[in-house]
Amino acid sequence: MEEDYWEYKKNEAIYVDSKKIHFEPTGSFYKDIVTYCELARIQVHPSFIKPKKVILEGALIEEMLKKFEETKKENKGQDQEPEVLTFYTIRIDKNSLHALHAVLPSSKIRTLKFANNDFTFENFALLLKCIKASTITRLTFDWNKLPKTDQALVDELIENEEKKVKENNIEEEPIRQIKNSPFVPLYIICLIV
Repeated sequence: MEEDYWEYKKNEAIYVDSKKIHFEPTGSFYKDIVTYCELARIQVHPSFIKPKKVILEGALIEEMLKKFEETKKENKGQDQEPEVLTFYTIRIDKNSLHALHAVLPSSKIRTLKFANNDFTFENFALLLKCIKASTITRLTFDWNKLPKTDQALVDELIENEEKKVKENNIEEEPIRQIKNSPFVPLYIICLIV
């Protein structure tokens, strides 16, 4: 694509046959996600961009720099791979989810956090597909409303979560919120595997 910015409608409208993309992940999330997006000819979702280092000001700077140097020595100068990926108030398109599906299994990401992303059921189903094929152990899905148009998908999600709640002695409130709502406000669902 010629534009150098990400836009939901443009990325969503592009047809990508993910089965025809020959992609070999390296295990480096940020490099892999950019490579996949280039192969698919889509823009990189803003949540997939490596955070830039920020210069901090304040009284604790010396302590923070000391900890940073210690961590750097432990990692021997290697880039640290993310373990958490957060999508906060930005919609996520189906092609970005396909990219995530391709990259997640080889990454070190164990937690996905979504908040106020206006998911469609199609994209939510793709997200579940991503999670099933990965090593994600925790999903936070906060303030995302999904109309109950695909009751089978909702029923499967609820059934799977109820099993995990019973097996792991987790508080049952998120499950009650799902069952008793005209929408599916998946406020917080923790997937534990």
